[in-house]
Amino acid sequence: METPEYAREKAARYLSECNEYTHEWEREHVVSDWIKKGAVAQKVVGDFERRIGPVSGKEILDVGCGNGTYMTAFAQAGAHIFGLEVNQTLVELAQQTLDSEGVQGTAVIYVGYSFPFPNGSFDYVFSVSTLEHVSDHRAVLSEMARVLKPGGKALMARSAGNAAIIPRMAWVAGI
Repeated sequence: METPEYAREKAARYLSECNEYTHEWEREHVVSDWIKKGAVAQKVVGDFERRIGPVSGKEILDVGCGNGTYMTAFAQAGAHIFGLEVNQTLVELAQQTLDSEGVQGTAVIYVGYSFPFPNGSFDYVFSVSTLEHVSDHRAVLSEMARVLKPGGKALMARSAGNAAIIPRMAWVAGI
């Protein structure tokens, strides 16, 4: 598991290269979130397995993979993990996280709403705090459904502050 110092270092790189958060309180929130995420990632995978099923040997797509912390936890649990992100710095940081933990996984960039995978590629789709950042939820959900294998499942969750966009609780869909 990465150290808080390493999480802070990655967050600092992201913040310096992307300039997406300009207020100091926003920047510190990102750093704090990345430090906490490392501590809860294994618990998130455990919750995923209780809600969805075992991940070992499964093809999983993390939509909006961010810095790769959840990808790494899934890979450590035996999943074949892929991550999508619209930000090149985050793709690089996600791959760095996987590599530094010695696990296999692939983070890729995507543009717009077309995921760079064939139909029916994944057993599961996982996404946390992503839908509140996109303008066309239906298009993203449609792409998630497209890349799921028949009978595949998706688990999505969102941050607590966006109740108008997405229901407060995590939900599971056999899309």
